[in-house]
Amino acid sequence: DGGGYSYIDLDRDGDLEIVTADNNFLYAFSSYAGSYAPQRISQLQGTQIVDVTADPAYRFAVKRDLATKEFAARIDPSQWKSTGFLAAWVALKNQLGQGDEAWNFMEKNFEQEEDFGPQECTSGETLDDCPADNLKTIAFPKALAGFLQKQNYGVLPAAAQALLK
Repeated sequence: DGGGYSYIDLDRDGDLEIVTADNNFLYAFSSYAGSYAPQRISQLQGTQIVDVTADPAYRFAVKRDLATKEFAARIDPSQWKSTGFLAAWVALKNQLGQGDEAWNFMEKNFEQEEDFGPQECTSGETLDDCPADNLKTIAFPKALAGFLQKQNYGVLPAAAQALLK
């Protein structure tokens, strides 16, 4: 995304954490301008970079990211219908153990974008080889459930899990 990484000692233990936006959200459910991305926090542990976003020591950082996103929605209430915004918001709320509440709100408020979102090929080909008339946009809630599961945003709410069966 061009924003790069920030190196911050978030937990004040003398070691720097790596903070970046989860660019997987960009263009996933909306245009670039309509996309929001939650922060991800990583640490160098030995020779491996490990995602520690879900570690309780960084819960405050997830809450701060959520507050920033909710402030943006207070400024522009139309965000509460935007799939690009709601995807990031639900991801953050789910990380904080508020996934059921967020999922219910999202299902009642989102407006499906016809030009964006994950697609599937109804004839079985890969997306790159699929004839245009066989491309079908996956409904936002189902696409979001699969996306959050794949990207490790915590245990999904029951309503989201049901969409993946």
